[in-house]
Amino acid sequence: MSNELHILQPSGSIYYGRIRSLAGQVWNTTIPGFENWSDGNVAQCDVPNGGLTDLGGDHHVGDFPACAAGIYYVDYFLRSGGSPAVGDRLRGQDMVYWNGSSRVTVIDSSGRVAVGSLPGTLEGALSIEAALRILLAALAGISTGGGTANVAFRDLADGKNRVAATIDLGNGNRLTVNLDGA
Repeated sequence: MSNELHILQPSGSIYYGRIRSLAGQVWNTTIPGFENWSDGNVAQCDVPNGGLTDLGGDHHVGDFPACAAGIYYVDYFLRSGGSPAVGDRLRGQDMVYWNGSSRVTVIDSSGRVAVGSLPGTLEGALSIEAALRILLAALAGISTGGGTANVAFRDLADGKNRVAATIDLGNGNRLTVNLDGA
């Protein structure tokens, strides 16, 4: 991990980040791991330990901790004393999409959701992106086999079946369904 945390604040002061999980727990650098907040542990919850690096030009950077993939909040504080304290002033906030080893860019330069950017799975091992591809094919793709026992819904490029189903023509129930979100 390297320089995933960024904040623009005046140079000459020490800033640090505090990582929070969606469940509200904070990253403790000494465990290392997430725990419930305790005012007594504030000095152990600064990331990176010791403060962000001042690159000049009011740009401060730091490393995100080695933790599980997920979505995390980062609160940036101006350190007022020799170590982080409960009364330090909040100077900024961020949301980080983390894949377990690096920060993920969710929106590309054209303002679209970047391919490979959505962390997590839905049911079983079906990724969120695979689910979106399957849904798009079923809702907007070309279909083949209508009125027969074998129906398929194709991707928008008409290059592959995303959904292929065997239908019981007597009552219209799906007997088998094969999904391809890759």
